[in-house]
Amino acid sequence: MDTRERILELINNKFSSRAEFERAAGFKPQTVNDWDRGKSESFYKRILDVANALGTTSNYLLCETDEPSTLNTKKSVATKGGQPILTEAQKKKIELQKIVAKIPDDKLDSVKAILQAAIDAVK
Repeated sequence: MDTRERILELINNKFSSRAEFERAAGFKPQTVNDWDRGKSESFYKRILDVANALGTTSNYLLCETDEPSTLNTKKSVATKGGQPILTEAQKKKIELQKIVAKIPDDKLDSVKAILQAAIDAVK
C-alpha cells in the first residue's frame, strides 16, 4: 500500500464522503478525485493537513510505520512555513512510490521479485 492508497482508504473509513473530508482538510472540491485518478499528488505538499484531518500521523501516511497512531501530527514532521521538511529517506520513499504507481498491475509480482533480489544482494 502506498501513501495515496493509505490516504484514500482512511478517507473512505472516516468520512461519509470525499467532499466532507475536503471541507475538513481545507481542500478544493474534487481534490480527492484527482488523487484517486492519479491526476494530482498534492497530498505530499500538505501531508500535515491530510494527517490532521484523518486523525493520524504523517509518518503513517508516508508508510514509515504501520501503526495508525493518533499522536499530534504537527510534531511528527518538522515544518518550515507550514510545509513539511522531509528527510532524504522520506523524499526517496516518495519518489519510489511514484515509480511503483506507474507499474502495470500485471507486472507487480515480477517487479517485486526483482526488488527483493536486489535487496538480498546488498544485505
